Amino acid sequence: MPPKMRQMYRRYLWAGLSLLLLLSLGACGYKDIDKRFFVVSIGIDSTDHKEKKYKVHLKLAIPASEVKAGSGKSILMTEDSHSITEAVRVIKSKVDKELDFSHAKVIIIGQKAASKNMKQMIDWFVRRRDIQKIAWVGIGKPDAESVLKLNPESERIPSNTLFLIFGESGTETSYVVSEYLFDFRKRLYERGLDPILPLIEVSQPKHFTINQAVVFNKEKSKLVLEKQNTKLFNILSNRIAKADFRISDQGKTFFVSTSNASASYRFQLDPSGAPMLLVKLQLKANIEEAHDPISNQKLSQYEQAAEKQLAKEVKAFLEKLQKQNLDPLGFGLMYRSQSFSSRDWEQWKEIYPSLTFEVQVDYNIQSTGGIR
Repeated sequence: MPPKMRQMYRRYLWAGLSLLLLLSLGACGYKDIDKRFFVVSIGIDSTDHKEKKYKVHLKLAIPASEVKAGSGKSILMTEDSHSITEAVRVIKSKVDKELDFSHAKVIIIGQKAASKNMKQMIDWFVRRRDIQKIAWVGIGKPDAESVLKLNPESERIPSNTLFLIFGESGTETSYVVSEYLFDFRKRLYERGLDPILPLIEVSQPKHFTINQAVVFNKEKSKLVLEKQNTKLFNILSNRIAKADFRISDQGKTFFVSTSNASASYRFQLDPSGAPMLLVKLQLKANIEEAHDPISNQKLSQYEQAAEKQLAKEVKAFLEKLQKQNLDPLGFGLMYRSQSFSSRDWEQWKEIYPSLTFEVQVDYNIQSTGGIR
């Protein structure tokens, strides 16, 4: 075959292959956007039916021509079933568009459902390829349905309030524990690291309150952390650098605003030879509010008062977790990473109940604020 004919033959061949590729893209397996319902959040509750295990909620966003505050419209579809898979299939029979889970960013587990086996529940979310592993997971109080039904007036798109809170692209607070699906699943199975999720409570009128967290013992919820302990967890896990603390010293009360915080840990032996965990906290702060006159000349005194008080609070918090045999900060995983024994997990389970904590706090209060 002459070279020119061979070159022409190749061109026709490539053109034919390109045409086949374009035809395959337009096959019936692809659904246009106007034929899809985008699931923005998913809720799971338990049911009172003996044969039906889950109550599944899907919040479907309705597209709007104009995006403005209070215009976020959605549909909440609910179905009871013995499995999440079947519930989703039944919901699909109730809508006229294909369900698209690629925009599902929030997974809410009802408080009652969280008291049961979480591993079985999370299995469906992890196996689905179209569920984002960076979706945020939380506990709904009193249930997931109440959380998903709430549509704050400031919301521009459905569930956007939760997206902004957990993603820290809106508000930034030391009381919110943001937990991804992939990390929550890891905590369910990793030895020496227990799961923790934020508690989302529906408050009136039309608002969320998220300032507590729930700790799990690998399977179900075990302990609810109050606001102060939730804040301490965020600092001790190096998740946040900004927090406020109330300090009392010799009858005077003032509040410090921490702008930088870091925590480090080290296992060592105490004077009696027993295992001990040394906790070091370094913080930088300014005095933001005072109920009594304070002076720049007494900053060192205020620092000592803040160090003493925070060390006491941190130690009490760690001992509270230890008493419940919970380890959301991952001390067990830290111990295993430093051990060369094949029995590292068995050793840690023997050590943790009697482990002592020594907390050292280095507080650097830089100024008394705008008032001298």
